[in-house]
Amino acid sequence: LYDLKVPNSEDAAEVRLELQKHNIPVRTIIPTTSGHRVVVFDERRELRDRVAAYAEETDAKIYEYTGTGKLVGQSSRAGSRDTYRKIIHQYEQVH
Repeated sequence: LYDLKVPNSEDAAEVRLELQKHNIPVRTIIPTTSGHRVVVFDERRELRDRVAAYAEETDAKIYEYTGTGKLVGQSSRAGSRDTYRKIIHQYEQVH
């Protein structure tokens, strides 16, 4: 998982275009008071060079975390939220 802090980025559409330009297709863009935060799930670490190139071009700070994870997103924010809520609900039923 890559967690990028992108400074001085006022427009999420511009952040999205730069990510597309670097061929980083699956990500979450979160507005912050100082720019944007971009979270990229990279299960096999195949995007590492692309994320590094994006960060260098945009002066983003990269935080990299390893562990286990599963991509649960959908094509829309609402769909992703619903899927995530279902997973949490199922977990809570068992635990």
